[in-house]
Amino acid sequence: MDTRVEEIMRTSFASLKKSDPIAKAIDLFISNPDMVFPVVDSRGRIIGEINQHELLKLLIPPRDIDEEIILGPLGMKELLERQGNKVGDLMKTHDIKVKKGTKVVEAARLMLETEVRTLEVVDEEGNPIGFVSEVDILRYLKGKLEEKK
Repeated sequence: MDTRVEEIMRTSFASLKKSDPIAKAIDLFISNPDMVFPVVDSRGRIIGEINQHELLKLLIPPRDIDEEIILGPLGMKELLERQGNKVGDLMKTHDIKVKKGTKVVEAARLMLETEVRTLEVVDEEGNPIGFVSEVDILRYLKGKLEEKK
């Protein structure tokens, strides 16, 4: 598998900023099939990520999963006030990037080793040219499996 990340990366994608409200992140997850979104700085560079599972865990810690808290009139408002109400309060920060030319299998290995779900793809000068996520790698692998049929 010599496919390179630039062959499967996205150059256009939904993202969030640290200052975005959690409600915007929730809306993005509801309206898009991705389970993780990059968080970008003011220049559009990826500085971290936020994913559905971690968002849910952070918003509603297991000790708080109780019918009164979930269904109560101020339950979610109180949780948001206590846990933070901006994407930056809940995101996982990372500066892990891959260079154009990196093999997809190496990007997948890096994701597994570092437990990140998104990687910024940069050119030789370090300028961002796209991003690749676990979903992009799975889509690629599915295509490879279908080719073998």
